[in-house]
Amino acid sequence: MNYDVNDPDRQEAEDGRLPSYTALRFHNMLYVEYETGEISCYDVQKDPYELKYGINPFRQDEEKLHAILLAAKNCGDKNGCWGGK
Repeated sequence: MNYDVNDPDRQEAEDGRLPSYTALRFHNMLYVEYETGEISCYDVQKDPYELKYGINPFRQDEEKLHAILLAAKNCGDKNGCWGGK
C-alpha cells in the first residue's frame, strides 16, 4: 500500500506505536488495513470495544472491502468521492 508520508496521523513502526492504517467503519463492523499488510476486522455488534480480532467474521467480503477502502482513499478529486464524471 502507498500511504501519504505527509499524513498527520501517520505513525512510524520504530516508535513503538501502531503503523499507519486506512479503515472503514460501518454500522456493524470496522475493517482496518495497516501499511504493514496486516488486516483487522471487528464485528462491532458482538465486540463493541474492538478487543477480539482473531478470525475475520467478514472474510468472504474481504476483497470487496479492500476495493471499497481503496476507492474511498483515492477519491479526492475536485468532485469529491461521489461527484459525477
